[in-house]
Amino acid sequence: MAGNCFVEVGSDEWEAWSKVRHWPQNDFDVDGNGRHKRGWYFPTPWPSSEFKPKLNGGSVPVQSGAVG
Repeated sequence: MAGNCFVEVGSDEWEAWSKVRHWPQNDFDVDGNGRHKRGWYFPTPWPSSEFKPKLNGGSVPVQSGAVG
């Protein structure tokens, strides 16, 4: 798995990660009780700047409101 933070499909966190790229949706037994939730595991609950799209494929994250 990509990380240890489960993010459920339809949550605000899922919507934020969906803006980074398309992620698979799988069913996971996240709390060991046999009930499955649909989502994916991420390194953090919310995407940070390291996961945001890069300008021209470079290493600089795209800044919102940037001029130029």
